[in-house]
Amino acid sequence: MGWETRGNKKYYYYKRRKGQTITSTYWGSTDNDIAVRMADIDHNCRIINQLEKEQKQAEKDQYELLHKEILEVEDLIKSLTKATYLISGLHKPKGIWRKLRKHPQTREEKSNELTNIAIRK
Repeated sequence: MGWETRGNKKYYYYKRRKGQTITSTYWGSTDNDIAVRMADIDHNCRIINQLEKEQKQAEKDQYELLHKEILEVEDLIKSLTKATYLISGLHKPKGIWRKLRKHPQTREEKSNELTNIAIRK
């Protein structure tokens, strides 16, 4: 990660990006305790950031699954509501359910209409 080999020794550099510019801070070689500790801290921070990222992704996936199930239930409720209205003799000419003013449908006609709705889904 931040260890760079120069000659026969390793040196720790802490690098950060600010826009397009990368700044590098020298912390020392493997002989220096501060450099070793900074490398450990940096490594642990990267692990923590990765775990947080994975946890957020898992929460997002769980949310999306729940949202998908809710949409499926919503579609089922809409279909059942529409079927109930049609069986009751209502129709929806311009977005509002209204009672039919023509002759009442026979049970066979209602059954055919419900079958057509089920086939469209």
